[in-house]
Amino acid sequence: MRHVTRSDVCAAFVVFSVAVAAHSDSARAADHDAADVRAAWDKRSDKIKSFEYICELETTYYLDPRGGPQPPRFEKPVKIKSTFSFARSGEKLAYRDQEDNWNEATGIRRPTTWQAVFNGTESRLLASDDSQAATVIPGRPATILTASRPLQPIWLASEPVALLKKLGGWTGEEMTVARTAVSHDGVPCVEIMMPYGEWRHVVLVDPVRDYVPLKFITVIDGRTREERSIEYIADAKIGWRVAKWTQPSYDENGRVISSARGTVTKCTINHAVPDEEFELEFPEGTRTTTRQ
Repeated sequence: MRHVTRSDVCAAFVVFSVAVAAHSDSARAADHDAADVRAAWDKRSDKIKSFEYICELETTYYLDPRGGPQPPRFEKPVKIKSTFSFARSGEKLAYRDQEDNWNEATGIRRPTTWQAVFNGTESRLLASDDSQAATVIPGRPATILTASRPLQPIWLASEPVALLKKLGGWTGEEMTVARTAVSHDGVPCVEIMMPYGEWRHVVLVDPVRDYVPLKFITVIDGRTREERSIEYIADAKIGWRVAKWTQPSYDENGRVISSARGTVTKCTINHAVPDEEFELEFPEGTRTTTRQ
């Protein structure tokens, strides 16, 4: 067995110190502008042609969302667990979620399977519960596929511009780099701000890892209403991919409404996704609604 010497420790400390210094230097706001970030985001988006994610999600509700603007606190937090898959190939999308669903209107739990696909021509949505209801949306991906809360961390890591546009009002043009030093979980970051009316997007990005978003904050009327914090692991094809995330939401008084924790259990990037993944047939007798 080789013993660790004082020189080994010193050498390791020097390497660590140099790495931290490099990260800190790279995060100086004055060295970056919005064009740097936008170019890196666009380049990353161009790299990702297809993906398949399988994730586990646990959401804890602390306040009852049925309570209106001033929701009451639950006596005990309500926890909902789910497993979902999300696939993309070009414009085609597929999202399938199995969960012990809690109906916000009734407060009743029941197993539910949600399915939604965009096959390039139309979106097809199916909720397999007591109602067995389906929806068809011609010509475009449904919002559940492009901006729903469980999928936001994946979209933020792969197509941040597209997601930020869909979450309300931002044109994709106005981006400002804050000139103050910020960090997230000890990682020096560059802070990007995108205002639009009473809303404001704030994104903390890591300049060392090609400006991947580490934290995304939604601010309304000066109050933080939702946060998404993402952890990454290295990926040979695209550099970095999502490993896990947290996603708390708040009411207008700053109280935590709910908090979600997601973990990626399986992921493949830029491989052929079978066409049948983007097909969804409705069972006989399903009530179907067509929505424009």
